[in-house]
Amino acid sequence: MRIRSSVVAGAYCTAVVTCSTAIACCRAFVDVAPSTRSRSSSKALVPSFSSSFDRHPPQRKHAPTLKPYQTPSYLRSTPPSNSNNEEDTAISRAISAVVASPIKSVSFSVLISLCGAALGPFLDSYHSAFGVLSYDEPLTAQLWGPTPDNPALITAWWVPELFGLAGFIIGWLYILLDAALQSPAAKREPSPPLILVGISFFTFQYWLSGILYANGVDRGTILNVMSVMAAVGFVGLDLSEAGLWTSLATAVGGPAIEVGLITLLAGYGGYHYNDLGETGFFPLWILPVYFLGGPAVGNLSRGLWKALSSLQDEGVVVDGDS
Repeated sequence: MRIRSSVVAGAYCTAVVTCSTAIACCRAFVDVAPSTRSRSSSKALVPSFSSSFDRHPPQRKHAPTLKPYQTPSYLRSTPPSNSNNEEDTAISRAISAVVASPIKSVSFSVLISLCGAALGPFLDSYHSAFGVLSYDEPLTAQLWGPTPDNPALITAWWVPELFGLAGFIIGWLYILLDAALQSPAAKREPSPPLILVGISFFTFQYWLSGILYANGVDRGTILNVMSVMAAVGFVGLDLSEAGLWTSLATAVGGPAIEVGLITLLAGYGGYHYNDLGETGFFPLWILPVYFLGGPAVGNLSRGLWKALSSLQDEGVVVDGDS
């Protein structure tokens, strides 16, 4: 579908360029043709022995120069450059995304934090259920199923808040970097099916990592499988510069935060990985799991931002000073 869309877009742009050039040439011919006809008629009616015409030959009109074709604004992948003297830098664009509409920014912050707090504990429960990690003081909820031996939710009181904060950070990184790096509109406006596929694929990766660990698969194999899934997911779901930087930051920052939590919460209702892995805190295969969380949360953030922008255009979300 992307290839077909690019072909159609290329054919459309070619048609626009061709039509514009043809129209300009026709205008140029219309401007030049009358003067040519007038000169030829004057030469036929007036003899060549007129010395005044020889001394003062008629001035020829030059064909108007054709302006170079400019792509229409709705076909540009990035906004046009600012013609004023105002600075248009990456930092200014990022700041503008936040302060342009305070109501939209606050609404987005609340929504993406709630999404992280609601979805994160259920994903984390896969690792708890399959023995990847254990909480010192777990909170369980059966929710469904006939027996309480396999609860649907195994978490701690501070886990929803932690995942809510993670959603807030990842979401705003995507929005700010999209504005700063001028991500193409196609990347900034993912479709609802793509958003759902991203969340589902991330959930599947989370579940599969727990299944592989529970069945005694070695760390290296799990790391390879998770890395391939992270790469495939990023290419298929995002493949933007903003997404790459955010996913890398998530893959590094997430485990770093876990090191601090495991250390600080030891003996205070914390948790620990049952396999300390290569780091002494957790196995390395957790890094590509964090990496794939970037596109999943990022596309959800882009979708929420787009929806809030649409509501603002319709007058539903209105700032106090507007």
